[in-house]
Amino acid sequence: MGNINSLTNITTNQIKSSNAAQAYPASVRVFAQGIGSYSTDDKVFTNPYNVGEEYGFGSPLHIIAKRLESIMASSIEVVISPIAEPAGATESTGTLSLTGTQLSSKSYNLLVNNVAYGSFVIAKGDTAEQAAAKINDYIASANSPIESSVSTADLTFTSKWKGETANQIVVEFEGSFDGIDLTTPSLTGGAGNLDYTNALAKIGNDRVSGIITQESTSDVLDVLDAFNETRYAKNITKPFVAYHGNVDADRTTATALTKDRNLDRTNSVTNILGSKYFTFDIAASVCEMSTRLLDSNVTKSHADQILIGLEKENIIYPDAAEREQFAQEGMVAAFEQSGKIQIAELITPYFKAEFGDNQIYRFVVDIHKMFTVYYNFRLTYEAEEMKGRAIVADGAAVSNINAIKLKTIKGITKGILEGLASEGVIYDINTIEVDVSLNESNNSQVDQIVSFDLSKNLRVNNITLNVRS
Repeated sequence: MGNINSLTNITTNQIKSSNAAQAYPASVRVFAQGIGSYSTDDKVFTNPYNVGEEYGFGSPLHIIAKRLESIMASSIEVVISPIAEPAGATESTGTLSLTGTQLSSKSYNLLVNNVAYGSFVIAKGDTAEQAAAKINDYIASANSPIESSVSTADLTFTSKWKGETANQIVVEFEGSFDGIDLTTPSLTGGAGNLDYTNALAKIGNDRVSGIITQESTSDVLDVLDAFNETRYAKNITKPFVAYHGNVDADRTTATALTKDRNLDRTNSVTNILGSKYFTFDIAASVCEMSTRLLDSNVTKSHADQILIGLEKENIIYPDAAEREQFAQEGMVAAFEQSGKIQIAELITPYFKAEFGDNQIYRFVVDIHKMFTVYYNFRLTYEAEEMKGRAIVADGAAVSNINAIKLKTIKGITKGILEGLASEGVIYDINTIEVDVSLNESNNSQVDQIVSFDLSKNLRVNNITLNVRS
Protein backbone atom coordinates (compact mmCIF):
# COMPACT_ATOMS: atom_id res chain seq x y z
CA MET A 1 0.00 0.00 0.00
CA GLY A 2 1.19 3.52 -0.71
CA ASN A 3 1.40 6.58 1.50
CA ILE A 4 -1.39 9.02 2.25
CA ASN A 5 -0.76 12.13 0.18
CA SER A 6 -0.54 15.61 1.67
CA LEU A 7 -3.89 17.26 2.29
CA THR A 8 -2.60 20.79 1.63
CA ASN A 9 -4.37 22.55 -1.26
CA ILE A 10 -6.76 19.65 -1.70
CA THR A 11 -9.79 19.38 -3.92
CA THR A 12 -12.35 16.61 -4.10
CA ASN A 13 -11.06 15.43 -7.48
CA GLN A 14 -7.46 15.31 -6.23
CA ILE A 15 -8.48 13.20 -3.25
CA LYS A 16 -10.41 10.75 -5.41
CA SER A 17 -7.56 10.28 -7.84
CA SER A 18 -4.53 10.31 -5.54
CA ASN A 19 -5.44 9.09 -2.06
CA ALA A 20 -3.87 5.66 -1.53
CA ALA A 21 -4.39 3.39 1.45
CA GLN A 22 -1.52 2.88 3.86
CA ALA A 23 -0.66 -0.45 5.47
CA TYR A 24 -1.41 -0.87 9.14
CA PRO A 25 1.84 -1.03 11.17
CA ALA A 26 1.65 -4.34 13.05
CA SER A 27 3.11 -4.56 16.55
CA VAL A 28 3.02 -7.09 19.38
CA ARG A 29 3.14 -6.85 23.17
CA VAL A 30 4.19 -9.78 25.34
CA PHE A 31 2.92 -9.91 28.94
CA ALA A 32 4.77 -12.64 30.85
CA GLN A 33 7.29 -13.44 33.58
CA GLY A 34 11.02 -13.58 33.66
CA ILE A 35 13.17 -15.47 36.16
CA GLY A 36 14.56 -14.00 39.37
CA SER A 37 15.00 -10.22 39.59
CA TYR A 38 14.28 -8.08 36.52
CA SER A 39 12.95 -4.68 35.50
CA THR A 40 9.29 -4.46 34.55
CA ASP A 41 9.91 -1.58 32.14
CA ASP A 42 8.75 -2.12 28.56
CA LYS A 43 11.53 -2.83 26.09
CA VAL A 44 11.73 -3.54 22.36
CA PHE A 45 13.71 -6.61 21.31
CA THR A 46 14.78 -7.84 17.88
CA ASN A 47 15.95 -11.35 18.78
CA PRO A 48 14.99 -13.96 21.40
CA TYR A 49 18.53 -14.54 22.65
CA ASN A 50 18.64 -11.03 24.13
CA VAL A 51 15.30 -11.68 25.81
CA GLY A 52 16.84 -14.78 27.43
CA GLU A 53 19.84 -12.78 28.57
CA GLU A 54 17.62 -10.08 30.07
CA TYR A 55 14.88 -12.18 31.71
CA GLY A 56 16.32 -15.68 32.01
CA PHE A 57 16.72 -18.51 29.52
CA GLY A 58 13.77 -20.88 29.79
CA SER A 59 11.50 -18.19 31.23
CA PRO A 60 8.00 -17.69 29.77
CA LEU A 61 9.24 -14.44 28.17
CA HIS A 62 12.10 -16.31 26.51
CA ILE A 63 9.89 -19.20 25.35
CA ILE A 64 7.42 -16.77 23.75
CA ALA A 65 10.19 -14.71 22.16
CA LYS A 66 11.68 -17.82 20.52
CA ARG A 67 8.35 -18.48 18.85
CA LEU A 68 8.23 -14.85 17.62
CA GLU A 69 11.75 -14.93 16.19
CA SER A 70 10.74 -14.40 12.56
CA ILE A 71 8.71 -11.25 13.21
CA MET A 72 11.24 -9.92 15.74
CA ALA A 73 13.82 -9.97 12.95
CA SER A 74 11.48 -8.02 10.65
CA SER A 75 10.19 -4.46 10.79
CA ILE A 76 7.39 -5.54 13.13
CA GLU A 77 7.86 -4.10 16.62
CA VAL A 78 7.82 -6.63 19.48
CA VAL A 79 7.60 -5.04 22.92
CA ILE A 80 8.43 -7.17 25.94
CA SER A 81 6.32 -5.99 28.88
CA PRO A 82 7.51 -8.04 31.87
CA ILE A 83 5.08 -8.91 34.65
CA ALA A 84 6.32 -9.07 38.22
CA GLU A 85 6.27 -12.40 40.05
CA PRO A 86 3.02 -12.76 42.02
CA ALA A 87 3.35 -12.17 45.76
CA GLY A 88 3.44 -15.46 47.64
CA ALA A 89 3.80 -17.50 44.44
CA THR A 90 5.40 -20.96 44.51
CA GLU A 91 7.32 -23.15 42.06
CA SER A 92 6.16 -26.48 40.72
CA THR A 93 8.23 -29.57 41.56
CA GLY A 94 8.42 -33.28 40.76
CA THR A 95 10.80 -36.11 41.65
CA LEU A 96 12.26 -38.67 39.24
CA SER A 97 13.64 -41.92 40.68
CA LEU A 98 16.08 -44.05 38.68
CA THR A 99 16.88 -47.73 39.23
CA GLY A 100 19.07 -50.31 37.50
CA THR A 101 22.29 -50.18 35.48
CA GLN A 102 22.72 -48.99 31.88
CA LEU A 103 23.54 -51.91 29.52
CA SER A 104 24.69 -49.85 26.51
CA SER A 105 25.91 -46.34 25.82
CA LYS A 106 23.15 -44.15 24.43
CA SER A 107 22.38 -40.49 23.79
CA TYR A 108 19.14 -38.93 25.01
CA ASN A 109 17.38 -35.64 24.25
CA LEU A 110 15.95 -33.54 27.05
CA LEU A 111 12.42 -32.47 26.09
CA VAL A 112 10.43 -29.92 28.05
CA ASN A 113 6.93 -29.34 26.71
CA ASN A 114 7.84 -30.82 23.31
CA VAL A 115 10.88 -28.56 22.88
CA ALA A 116 14.36 -30.16 22.72
CA TYR A 117 17.06 -28.71 24.94
CA GLY A 118 20.03 -30.69 23.66
CA SER A 119 21.31 -34.19 24.49
CA PHE A 120 23.41 -36.08 27.02
CA VAL A 121 24.96 -39.57 27.12
CA ILE A 122 24.44 -42.37 29.63
CA ALA A 123 27.36 -44.78 29.29
CA LYS A 124 27.34 -48.56 29.47
CA GLY A 125 27.73 -49.64 33.08
CA ASP A 126 26.46 -46.37 34.61
CA THR A 127 24.49 -47.03 37.75
CA ALA A 128 21.24 -45.27 38.58
CA GLU A 129 23.17 -42.88 40.84
CA GLN A 130 25.69 -42.07 38.10
CA ALA A 131 22.93 -41.59 35.50
CA ALA A 132 21.06 -39.27 37.86
CA ALA A 133 24.20 -37.20 38.40
CA LYS A 134 24.78 -36.90 34.63
CA ILE A 135 21.20 -35.80 34.00
CA ASN A 136 21.45 -33.29 36.83
CA ASP A 137 24.68 -31.83 35.44
CA TYR A 138 23.20 -31.58 31.97
CA ILE A 139 20.04 -29.79 33.12
CA ALA A 140 22.18 -27.21 34.91
CA SER A 141 23.54 -26.06 31.51
CA ALA A 142 20.51 -26.67 29.29
CA ASN A 143 18.75 -23.24 29.41
CA SER A 144 15.44 -25.07 29.83
CA PRO A 145 12.42 -24.11 31.98
CA ILE A 146 13.59 -26.38 34.85
CA GLU A 147 16.33 -26.70 37.43
CA SER A 148 17.23 -29.94 39.18
CA SER A 149 18.89 -31.31 42.29
CA VAL A 150 20.07 -34.87 42.95
CA SER A 151 20.06 -37.14 45.99
CA THR A 152 21.58 -40.56 45.23
CA ALA A 153 19.36 -41.83 42.37
CA ASP A 154 16.52 -39.32 42.89
CA LEU A 155 16.25 -36.17 40.76
CA THR A 156 13.99 -33.33 41.85
CA PHE A 157 12.87 -30.99 39.07
CA THR A 158 11.86 -27.44 39.97
CA SER A 159 10.33 -24.82 37.68
CA LYS A 160 12.47 -21.75 37.08
CA TRP A 161 9.49 -19.46 37.67
CA LYS A 162 6.72 -19.34 40.22
CA GLY A 163 3.02 -19.46 39.48
CA GLU A 164 0.19 -21.60 38.21
CA THR A 165 1.54 -21.90 34.67
CA ALA A 166 4.60 -23.73 36.08
CA ASN A 167 2.27 -26.71 36.59
CA GLN A 168 2.11 -27.07 32.78
CA ILE A 169 5.76 -28.21 32.65
CA VAL A 170 6.21 -31.67 31.12
CA VAL A 171 9.71 -33.24 31.27
CA GLU A 172 10.60 -36.14 28.96
CA PHE A 173 13.68 -37.93 27.69
CA GLU A 174 13.73 -38.87 24.02
CA GLY A 175 15.29 -42.31 23.58
CA SER A 176 14.83 -45.73 25.19
CA PHE A 177 16.83 -46.38 28.35
CA ASP A 178 18.61 -49.71 28.36
CA GLY A 179 18.68 -51.22 31.83
CA ILE A 180 17.88 -47.97 33.63
CA ASP A 181 14.24 -47.70 34.70
CA LEU A 182 12.52 -44.37 35.30
CA THR A 183 9.14 -42.69 35.09
CA THR A 184 9.09 -38.94 34.47
CA PRO A 185 6.98 -37.10 37.06
CA SER A 186 4.27 -34.48 36.79
CA LEU A 187 5.32 -31.14 38.22
CA THR A 188 2.80 -29.76 40.71
CA GLY A 189 2.55 -27.16 43.44
CA GLY A 190 2.87 -24.02 41.32
CA ALA A 191 0.60 -21.29 42.66
CA GLY A 192 0.05 -17.61 41.94
CA ASN A 193 -1.48 -15.58 39.10
CA LEU A 194 -0.17 -12.52 37.30
CA ASP A 195 -1.60 -9.02 37.47
CA TYR A 196 -1.79 -7.44 34.00
CA THR A 197 -3.19 -4.07 35.11
CA ASN A 198 0.04 -2.06 34.94
CA ALA A 199 1.18 -3.67 31.69
CA LEU A 200 -2.08 -2.76 29.98
CA ALA A 201 -1.99 0.77 31.36
CA LYS A 202 1.48 1.29 29.88
CA ILE A 203 0.08 0.85 26.37
CA GLY A 204 -1.30 4.37 26.68
CA ASN A 205 -1.96 5.84 23.24
CA ASP A 206 0.31 3.38 21.46
CA ARG A 207 -1.04 1.29 18.60
CA VAL A 208 -0.85 -2.46 19.34
CA SER A 209 -2.17 -5.13 16.98
CA GLY A 210 -1.54 -8.27 19.04
CA ILE A 211 -1.09 -9.23 22.69
CA ILE A 212 0.17 -12.49 24.21
CA THR A 213 -0.43 -13.19 27.88
CA GLN A 214 1.24 -15.92 29.90
CA GLU A 215 -2.13 -17.02 31.27
CA SER A 216 -5.40 -17.71 29.47
CA THR A 217 -7.93 -18.06 32.27
CA SER A 218 -11.46 -16.72 32.13
CA ASP A 219 -10.44 -13.87 34.44
CA VAL A 220 -7.58 -12.88 32.14
CA LEU A 221 -9.86 -12.93 29.09
CA ASP A 222 -12.32 -10.72 30.98
CA VAL A 223 -9.61 -8.16 31.82
CA LEU A 224 -8.36 -8.03 28.24
CA ASP A 225 -11.86 -7.77 26.77
CA ALA A 226 -12.91 -4.95 29.09
CA PHE A 227 -9.71 -3.02 28.37
CA ASN A 228 -9.95 -3.54 24.61
CA GLU A 229 -13.54 -2.33 24.46
CA THR A 230 -12.24 1.07 25.59
CA ARG A 231 -9.77 0.88 22.68
CA TYR A 232 -12.66 0.42 20.23
CA ALA A 233 -14.15 3.76 21.34
CA LYS A 234 -14.47 6.39 18.59
CA ASN A 235 -11.97 8.74 20.24
CA ILE A 236 -9.30 5.99 20.30
CA THR A 237 -9.99 3.28 17.67
CA LYS A 238 -6.79 1.40 18.46
CA PRO A 239 -8.04 -2.10 19.37
CA PHE A 240 -5.97 -5.29 19.40
CA VAL A 241 -6.39 -9.07 19.21
CA ALA A 242 -5.29 -11.12 22.23
CA TYR A 243 -3.97 -14.57 21.35
CA HIS A 244 -4.35 -17.58 23.67
CA GLY A 245 -3.59 -21.29 23.72
CA ASN A 246 -5.55 -24.13 25.29
CA VAL A 247 -4.55 -27.78 25.80
CA ASP A 248 -7.63 -29.31 27.43
CA ALA A 249 -8.06 -32.84 26.08
CA ASP A 250 -11.85 -32.63 25.95
CA ARG A 251 -13.81 -30.21 23.75
CA THR A 252 -16.55 -29.55 26.29
CA THR A 253 -14.00 -28.68 28.96
CA ALA A 254 -12.01 -26.52 26.57
CA THR A 255 -14.87 -24.49 25.11
CA ALA A 256 -16.32 -23.73 28.55
CA LEU A 257 -13.81 -20.86 28.32
CA THR A 258 -15.37 -19.33 25.20
CA LYS A 259 -18.89 -20.58 24.50
CA ASP A 260 -20.64 -17.87 26.53
CA ARG A 261 -18.45 -14.98 25.32
CA ASN A 262 -20.50 -14.08 22.24
CA LEU A 263 -19.76 -10.34 22.60
CA ASP A 264 -16.01 -10.89 22.94
CA ARG A 265 -14.20 -9.47 19.89
CA THR A 266 -10.84 -9.35 21.69
CA ASN A 267 -9.72 -12.87 22.54
CA SER A 268 -8.84 -15.63 20.08
CA VAL A 269 -8.24 -19.03 21.73
CA THR A 270 -6.63 -21.96 19.88
CA ASN A 271 -6.91 -25.46 21.29
CA ILE A 272 -4.60 -28.41 20.62
CA LEU A 273 -6.38 -31.35 22.27
CA GLY A 274 -4.19 -32.81 25.02
CA SER A 275 -1.03 -31.11 23.77
CA LYS A 276 2.14 -30.95 25.86
CA TYR A 277 3.03 -27.47 24.58
CA PHE A 278 2.73 -24.56 26.97
CA THR A 279 -0.51 -22.68 26.35
CA PHE A 280 1.48 -19.46 25.93
CA ASP A 281 3.77 -21.19 23.41
CA ILE A 282 0.73 -22.09 21.29
CA ALA A 283 -0.53 -18.51 21.65
CA ALA A 284 2.81 -17.17 20.47
CA SER A 285 2.82 -19.45 17.42
CA VAL A 286 -0.68 -18.30 16.43
CA CYS A 287 0.26 -14.66 17.02
CA GLU A 288 3.38 -15.04 14.86
CA MET A 289 1.34 -16.43 11.97
CA SER A 290 -1.47 -13.87 12.31
CA THR A 291 0.88 -10.91 12.64
CA ARG A 292 2.85 -11.96 9.57
CA LEU A 293 -0.40 -11.94 7.56
CA LEU A 294 -1.44 -8.57 8.96
CA ASP A 295 1.93 -7.15 7.94
CA SER A 296 2.25 -8.76 4.51
CA ASN A 297 -1.33 -9.17 3.27
CA VAL A 298 -4.04 -7.86 5.56
CA THR A 299 -6.84 -9.24 3.38
CA LYS A 300 -5.59 -12.84 3.35
CA SER A 301 -7.66 -15.31 5.34
CA HIS A 302 -6.07 -17.29 8.18
CA ALA A 303 -7.67 -20.44 6.78
CA ASP A 304 -5.38 -23.48 6.68
CA GLN A 305 -2.40 -21.51 7.93
CA ILE A 306 0.44 -23.57 9.40
CA LEU A 307 1.60 -22.90 12.96
CA ILE A 308 5.33 -22.82 12.36
CA GLY A 309 7.47 -24.69 14.87
CA LEU A 310 4.71 -26.75 16.46
CA GLU A 311 5.39 -30.43 15.83
CA LYS A 312 2.92 -33.27 15.34
CA GLU A 313 2.21 -35.03 18.65
CA ASN A 314 0.98 -38.49 19.55
CA ILE A 315 -2.55 -37.27 20.15
CA ILE A 316 -5.89 -37.57 18.36
CA TYR A 317 -6.56 -34.38 16.44
CA PRO A 318 -10.17 -33.30 15.81
CA ASP A 319 -11.82 -34.08 12.49
CA ALA A 320 -13.65 -31.48 10.42
CA ALA A 321 -16.98 -32.05 12.20
CA GLU A 322 -15.45 -31.57 15.65
CA ARG A 323 -13.49 -28.52 14.50
CA GLU A 324 -16.81 -27.00 13.43
CA GLN A 325 -18.21 -27.75 16.90
CA PHE A 326 -15.24 -25.95 18.42
CA ALA A 327 -15.90 -22.96 16.17
CA GLN A 328 -19.59 -22.86 17.08
CA GLU A 329 -18.50 -22.65 20.71
CA GLY A 330 -16.08 -19.79 20.05
CA MET A 331 -12.74 -21.61 19.90
CA VAL A 332 -10.22 -22.50 17.21
CA ALA A 333 -9.20 -26.17 16.97
CA ALA A 334 -5.79 -26.93 15.49
CA PHE A 335 -5.34 -30.10 13.46
CA GLU A 336 -2.63 -32.07 11.70
CA GLN A 337 -2.30 -32.17 7.93
CA SER A 338 0.67 -33.89 6.24
CA GLY A 339 2.66 -33.68 9.44
CA LYS A 340 2.02 -29.95 9.91
CA ILE A 341 -0.12 -28.29 12.58
CA GLN A 342 -2.59 -25.81 11.16
CA ILE A 343 -5.94 -24.12 11.76
CA ALA A 344 -9.11 -24.05 9.68
CA GLU A 345 -9.71 -20.36 10.44
CA LEU A 346 -8.84 -17.88 13.20
CA ILE A 347 -11.86 -16.56 15.10
CA THR A 348 -12.94 -14.82 18.27
CA PRO A 349 -16.01 -15.99 20.26
CA TYR A 350 -17.98 -13.00 18.90
CA PHE A 351 -21.34 -13.94 17.40
CA LYS A 352 -24.67 -12.16 17.04
CA ALA A 353 -27.40 -14.29 15.52
CA GLU A 354 -29.21 -11.27 14.10
CA PHE A 355 -26.16 -10.43 11.97
CA GLY A 356 -26.36 -13.73 10.08
CA ASP A 357 -23.19 -14.29 8.08
CA ASN A 358 -22.06 -10.67 8.49
CA GLN A 359 -20.06 -11.18 11.70
CA ILE A 360 -17.26 -8.66 11.15
CA TYR A 361 -15.73 -9.23 14.59
CA ARG A 362 -15.90 -13.01 14.31
CA PHE A 363 -12.96 -13.55 11.95
CA VAL A 364 -9.58 -12.14 12.88
CA VAL A 365 -8.89 -11.32 9.22
CA ASP A 366 -11.93 -9.00 9.25
CA ILE A 367 -10.79 -7.40 12.50
CA HIS A 368 -7.43 -6.78 10.85
CA LYS A 369 -9.21 -5.16 7.91
CA MET A 370 -10.98 -2.87 10.38
CA PHE A 371 -7.59 -2.03 11.96
CA THR A 372 -6.53 -0.82 8.52
CA VAL A 373 -9.71 1.24 8.07
CA TYR A 374 -9.33 2.87 11.49
CA TYR A 375 -5.67 3.57 10.85
CA ASN A 376 -6.22 5.30 7.51
CA PHE A 377 -9.00 7.48 8.89
CA ARG A 378 -6.90 8.54 11.86
CA LEU A 379 -3.85 9.11 9.66
CA THR A 380 -5.83 11.45 7.43
CA TYR A 381 -7.98 13.35 9.89
CA GLU A 382 -5.29 13.73 12.57
CA ALA A 383 -2.79 15.14 10.05
CA GLU A 384 -1.55 18.66 10.74
CA GLU A 385 -3.07 19.82 7.44
CA MET A 386 -6.55 19.05 8.78
CA LYS A 387 -6.30 20.69 12.18
CA GLY A 388 -8.07 23.99 12.80
CA ARG A 389 -9.21 24.54 9.23
CA ALA A 390 -12.06 26.98 8.64
CA ILE A 391 -15.32 25.22 7.72
CA VAL A 392 -17.29 27.06 5.06
CA ALA A 393 -20.54 26.46 3.23
CA ASP A 394 -20.45 24.21 0.20
CA GLY A 395 -21.54 27.08 -2.02
CA ALA A 396 -19.05 29.60 -0.62
CA ALA A 397 -16.58 31.26 -2.98
CA VAL A 398 -13.28 31.28 -1.05
CA SER A 399 -9.64 31.79 -2.02
CA ASN A 400 -8.16 30.72 1.32
CA ILE A 401 -6.61 27.31 0.76
CA ASN A 402 -6.99 26.50 4.47
CA ALA A 403 -10.77 26.75 4.32
CA ILE A 404 -12.60 23.47 3.84
CA LYS A 405 -16.12 22.62 2.72
CA LEU A 406 -18.27 19.75 3.96
CA LYS A 407 -18.39 18.35 0.45
CA THR A 408 -14.59 18.36 0.41
CA ILE A 409 -14.54 16.41 3.66
CA LYS A 410 -16.98 13.99 2.10
CA GLY A 411 -14.64 13.67 -0.86
CA ILE A 412 -11.70 13.01 1.45
CA THR A 413 -13.59 10.23 3.21
CA LYS A 414 -14.67 8.69 -0.07
CA GLY A 415 -11.07 8.90 -1.22
CA ILE A 416 -9.90 6.98 1.85
CA LEU A 417 -12.50 4.28 1.26
CA GLU A 418 -11.77 4.05 -2.44
CA GLY A 419 -8.08 3.64 -1.64
CA LEU A 420 -8.97 0.83 0.75
CA ALA A 421 -11.23 -0.73 -1.87
CA SER A 422 -8.37 -0.72 -4.37
CA GLU A 423 -6.35 -2.79 -1.86
CA GLY A 424 -9.18 -5.29 -1.41
CA VAL A 425 -10.11 -4.20 2.12
CA ILE A 426 -13.55 -2.91 1.07
CA TYR A 427 -15.92 -4.97 -1.05
CA ASP A 428 -17.47 -2.50 -3.48
CA ILE A 429 -16.87 1.23 -3.91
CA ASN A 430 -20.35 1.54 -5.40
CA THR A 431 -21.96 0.68 -2.06
CA ILE A 432 -19.99 3.25 -0.05
CA GLU A 433 -22.26 5.84 1.60
CA VAL A 434 -20.97 8.98 3.32
CA ASP A 435 -23.11 11.58 5.09
CA VAL A 436 -21.33 14.69 6.43
CA SER A 437 -22.91 17.42 8.59
CA LEU A 438 -22.10 19.99 11.25
CA ASN A 439 -22.99 18.86 14.75
CA GLU A 440 -26.17 20.63 15.88
CA SER A 441 -24.89 21.45 19.38
CA ASN A 442 -21.22 22.01 18.52
CA ASN A 443 -20.67 23.80 15.22
CA SER A 444 -16.93 23.16 15.29
CA GLN A 445 -17.56 19.40 15.16
CA VAL A 446 -18.13 17.60 11.89
CA ASP A 447 -20.18 14.40 12.11
CA GLN A 448 -19.73 11.69 9.51
CA ILE A 449 -21.82 8.56 9.05
CA VAL A 450 -19.91 6.18 6.82
CA SER A 451 -21.36 2.91 5.51
CA PHE A 452 -19.45 0.24 3.59
CA ASP A 453 -18.93 -3.53 3.36
CA LEU A 454 -15.63 -5.23 4.08
CA SER A 455 -14.30 -7.55 1.40
CA LYS A 456 -15.22 -11.21 1.70
CA ASN A 457 -12.87 -14.18 2.02
CA LEU A 458 -13.34 -17.32 -0.04
CA ARG A 459 -14.14 -20.17 2.34
CA VAL A 460 -16.46 -22.34 0.22
CA ASN A 461 -16.02 -22.92 -3.50
CA ASN A 462 -19.21 -24.55 -4.76
CA ILE A 463 -18.76 -25.58 -8.39
CA THR A 464 -21.52 -27.01 -10.56
CA LEU A 465 -20.30 -28.57 -13.82
CA ASN A 466 -22.82 -28.80 -16.65
CA VAL A 467 -21.40 -31.01 -19.38
CA ARG A 468 -23.07 -30.57 -22.74
CA SER A 469 -23.05 -33.38 -25.28
